Parts: sequence; structure tokens; C-alpha cells
Amino acid sequence: MITKLQTLTKLLNSSKMNSFVLFYAIFISHITIAQKTNTNDTIYLPEVIITQHQNKKLKKISNLGKADKVSFSSVIPNTFYANKIVTKECIQIRKVVLYVKKKSNLSTNENFELLFFSVGKEGFPEKKLHNETLFFKLLREDKIEISLEEINLPLCREFFIIVQKTLDKDTSESNYILLGNRHKKSQTFIKIKDKNWYKLNHVNLMLDIYYTENKN
Repeated sequence: MITKLQTLTKLLNSSKMNSFVLFYAIFISHITIAQKTNTNDTIYLPEVIITQHQNKKLKKISNLGKADKVSFSSVIPNTFYANKIVTKECIQIRKVVLYVKKKSNLSTNENFELLFFSVGKEGFPEKKLHNETLFFKLLREDKIEISLEEINLPLCREFFIIVQKTLDKDTSESNYILLGNRHKKSQTFIKIKDKNWYKLNHVNLMLDIYYTENKN
């Protein structure tokens, strides 16, 4: 049996070869190359696709706690909720998942603000490192996923991740509330504008952080 490769070789060596045969040969060769190329630079998470950076796997910090959940009202203007995060190494955050609850089934486009703060002398948030308005895409009713692929923000040892609900001018209150969980070690702080930080007892914001190690 004459294979496709033998047929192509015979045609290429023949004086009767025309432009169509040449096109066919190039087309087949590109298909062969494509079939042999295996680019494994993407990982798949539930309902989201994130491209790996430098072929490193994303690691995960989870603060979901047990089923005993407590809800934070997110309709108070100028109110921040802060989770203290402690890591053994410097990290580069790639994605943050916040857990929310809808008050109604109304379709509302609302924004949150995500902030990162350093840890101060007394253990409270001190210096703002980065802030970003979240034009989130709500994939499920209880989850907001924020991609931070384009942000160059190395965070080391300990930092605060802070969430604030941004109220729209035409809306008196939000259709969403932030979810939290009861936890033995309280690492959550709350601040209302122009007032001091307060530590919430035995409560943390529910969130997932996906990151890569930053060894620079």
C-alpha cells in the first residue's frame, strides 16, 4: 500500500507537479506539525480558565470555613471588610473569588472594590498597596471571580485583602451581601470612613485566593 508520504514524495519529484500539489503538501505538513504540538499552558478551574504564568501551577488559599455562615451587610457606604492573609513565601495573586448572596433574583450590575493593604504596627491595615474596581462577571449567584492576571503585585509574608461594596448613585442599597464564616481565629477587621479599625470576633470573609510563588 502506498502511503500519503510516498505519494507526496513521488509527486514532488515528478516534473508534472503543479501549484495545487505544492499547496497540498504544505497544508499536510502544517497539519502534522499542529498535531505534534502540545501546548499545556492553560489550567481549568470551575467555570473559569486561567493561563499559567511561566508554566507554574496555581496554588490556592481558601478561607471558606464550615457550613455555619454569617452574612456581612454590604450596603453600608464607605465600609471596608479586611481579611489578614499570612503566607510563608512571597506570592503573586492571579485570581480572587468572593462569595456573595443575592437578596432577590433581579439582574443588577453592581461593582465591588478590591484593595490590598500592608500590616501596621498594631496589626491593623496601614498602607494601601493596590486597589481595583471590580467589573465582575457573576458566574453563579453566590460567587464572584476576579482575574488579576495583568496586575504586578508581589505580596510577602502578611497582608490584608479588603473588600468594599461600591454603591451606585441611582441605587439606595445593594442587591448583594458579602458572605463570611465563623472561625476560631478571627482575622477580619472592619472600618467605617473616618473611624478606627475594629476587629470582628470569630468572623472572616469567605474567599479563595489563587496565586503563584514570586521568587524575585
